[in-house]
Amino acid sequence: MKKALVFISLMVLTIIFTISAIAQKSSYSGTWKLDRTKSVVPEYTPVLTRITVTMKADSIFTKRYYDIGDGNEYPFDENLPLNGTNVSITIYDMPRKTNVTWSDID
Repeated sequence: MKKALVFISLMVLTIIFTISAIAQKSSYSGTWKLDRTKSVVPEYTPVLTRITVTMKADSIFTKRYYDIGDGNEYPFDENLPLNGTNVSITIYDMPRKTNVTWSDID
């Protein structure tokens, strides 16, 4: 009887942890860096060297760092709502419009 109770308890805990892991929303938060030793980087062209992404429940924030060939990094911030609203940003005189939507459909 005691072994059965321990087994059932372990099964219940396993199911609870599995369900909670499945129910979690994917997050793309993190930092990515360019590995210059593995990349062909053209001279005097803005190159994305690093990007930091922070996801929240209603938005995604990116901080991108560009190098224009002078060895310095220049950051640009962009906060995008996940509801599809158009957001405009200009990077090095290059305007762009972005929108993001999030769907939980697999």
